[in-house]
Amino acid sequence: MKNLMKLSFIAIMMAGLLFTTGCGKDDEPAIPGPSMEITTTPIANSDGVVEVEVGSDIAVTVVALTPAGFNTIRIANGTTAIGEQTRTDLGLDPTDLTSTANFTITLNGDAEATFTLTVTVVDEAGGTATEDISILLVAPPSPAVKAYTAQLIYAPAGDGSTASWFSTNLGTTVTEAQVNAGADPSSGDIDFGYYATSSEFGLASPSDFSLAGIDISDWTQKNATSFKMTTLSAEDYLALAVGTDLEAAFTDASATATGDQKFTAVGDVIAFKLDDTKDGKTGVIKIVAIVDGDNNGEFFNNVDYVEVEVLVEQ
Repeated sequence: MKNLMKLSFIAIMMAGLLFTTGCGKDDEPAIPGPSMEITTTPIANSDGVVEVEVGSDIAVTVVALTPAGFNTIRIANGTTAIGEQTRTDLGLDPTDLTSTANFTITLNGDAEATFTLTVTVVDEAGGTATEDISILLVAPPSPAVKAYTAQLIYAPAGDGSTASWFSTNLGTTVTEAQVNAGADPSSGDIDFGYYATSSEFGLASPSDFSLAGIDISDWTQKNATSFKMTTLSAEDYLALAVGTDLEAAFTDASATATGDQKFTAVGDVIAFKLDDTKDGKTGVIKIVAIVDGDNNGEFFNNVDYVEVEVLVEQ
């Protein structure tokens, strides 16, 4: 009887041991790996692609859930690392299970280029999760065009009283006397002026203006506008609709850029590029009329003028 009781006790102990072993660490639920939610500015389109203008930024916000503790968030373009934020960077403790990281990335390349940003979250246990962001680079919208019509630019007078200068930002002609008065308009507003001698006439930038009897040496800023004579026809001129058209008119003109430009006929179209202080904007000047105000066959008296139409990037 004692032996039977002893055997029964041993059986009970063995069963208890087996039960304890069966409920040990091997049966504990595994800690889930990391996961994330990503938002971008700009947001993705209906195809899940983020369209970003060339040279612009994309803002990426990553909210990570890491039950095993947060370690690192990385962003890469293929094998090229772009950004990384660690627990230390974010000021988190190993016990923090959620984290938010923000990245701002400038994107350069050719319009219509595509690539993928890969976001990787790493937890304290070495677990990882990855998600991709599909990017399409798009060309920025072309600047609008401002048009200034019926602008009369007179041959300069020695007393500075004639409207011999033009400002693209003001959209009007200006006299030297107005600039010399020291108030608006300032010399920094002036982009080109009429120059004329007994043998030639044309347009010149303040930085290249040199004419006997006309002294602008006291101007505090002399903008360096560049000119190119084009071969644009009347139809070509009418087709200039957006800023990229004006840029192309200047770039495609085969003439060498210069600080002054003679013109000889009504219908001539002169492309120009403004001073860097005016963001190097481009434009064109169409010669609408060349007027001999005193009918003496010359175009350098202060009653002589040229009528122009000016198109410039806005």
